[in-house]
Amino acid sequence: MFRTMSKLAEIKPNLLFRKAKMAKKSVEKYKAKKIEIPELKGEALFGLHSVLEAMRSGKRTFYSVYLKKTIENRADSDSRIKEILSKIEELGIEKTLLTDDQLDRLTEYQLHNGICMDATALKFSKFETKNVSIFVDKVLDPGNLGAIGRSAWFFGADGIGLVKGRGPKTVTPAMIKSSCGALEHLPVQQFADFNEFRDEIKSSGGEIVATCDPLAAEKLGLTVKSLNEWKPSKTVGIVLGDEGIGISKGILNLCDTVISIAPVREQQSNVTSLNVSVVAGILLHHISLHNRTI
Repeated sequence: MFRTMSKLAEIKPNLLFRKAKMAKKSVEKYKAKKIEIPELKGEALFGLHSVLEAMRSGKRTFYSVYLKKTIENRADSDSRIKEILSKIEELGIEKTLLTDDQLDRLTEYQLHNGICMDATALKFSKFETKNVSIFVDKVLDPGNLGAIGRSAWFFGADGIGLVKGRGPKTVTPAMIKSSCGALEHLPVQQFADFNEFRDEIKSSGGEIVATCDPLAAEKLGLTVKSLNEWKPSKTVGIVLGDEGIGISKGILNLCDTVISIAPVREQQSNVTSLNVSVVAGILLHHISLHNRTI
């Protein structure tokens, strides 16, 4: 069953403008174009890595898959596509070929790589704090959350925690795409509050670590360590905050250690901090290096 959509509530402006320019139409005329797309039973999971890792993890139910008409011709030169097509046959998933315009509209103009899976939403799940885990305080951008998840999975983290009602309501397809599919495997858990996450880390004899800009730390009266001065404990809970506001003062005061990552350049500029996902990668790498030497 197909439906016609002439308007979309959430279209990525840059992609919409690019598509309109390629079609040599105004944005308004391009948006008004009537395109028939399938009715989804679940949500639109898009991108080669997202779909492939979802199929590998087996955490979802798959209703159907929608492919660009030319994608099957690339199977011999792309092992990801070859494995996806093989798993589609193995699992007996209904397959439908769509045009590029249909896939664009179905995925709300996201970078879909010619594939969209109609699947159940990925549920939040609990994790056990053994090595290192991450708590995000008001980090809402799906790109940042996905990038944090990618680094967390790469460096062997136990999972990501967030407060229920103060973050995304689900692990969204945009987060999955930004994580390169890592969040299909890495647990994301909802906690009642930060104290619940902190209690789990402390019960394992762990350490709660946050990062803070040196000037902000000075204003808050916090003592900070440089990254080189910090030797992580066996179990670590990393706290990351919103780039604009940072970690809330109440949470910072409950952390055992506050780390400052100083810039190399001395001249003043507007670049005074790092992207939150970059901070996550630096801390996780520092912990992994320390663990290799003990």
